[in-house]
Amino acid sequence: MVDFNERLISEFNEAKFQIYRLHNLWQEAKHHRESGNLVHLRWTLDSAAIELSHDAKKLDGNLKDDKEGYVFKVEELNSEINSAVQNGNLSKLYLKLVEKEKLLREIQEESGKGGRYKQEDSDWM
Repeated sequence: MVDFNERLISEFNEAKFQIYRLHNLWQEAKHHRESGNLVHLRWTLDSAAIELSHDAKKLDGNLKDDKEGYVFKVEELNSEINSAVQNGNLSKLYLKLVEKEKLLREIQEESGKGGRYKQEDSDWM
């Protein structure tokens, strides 16, 4: 019988699979951005935002000012993207989608699911 009050640790590391999913989404986003398919770019970035939403909440933690947090920034960009769509302003839409992609990549990096870095070794090159 399982004690539901007991804190359990996952034996399965979902993080690496999330990284794979994000890698595929970044490839899709690049393809859609370069081909000018802004509708599909928007949907792809929404999928990446869903993948990173829990990480954004954790990174925001107990911020005193929610307007500095990642969750607020993503929601604000979504509002600006909706506005650009409603106004038919394609150049603004493109710029806001690029801004959203950059923000989502920042969330991925800050959550430790981006690049892996170490001190430069003198034998590196």
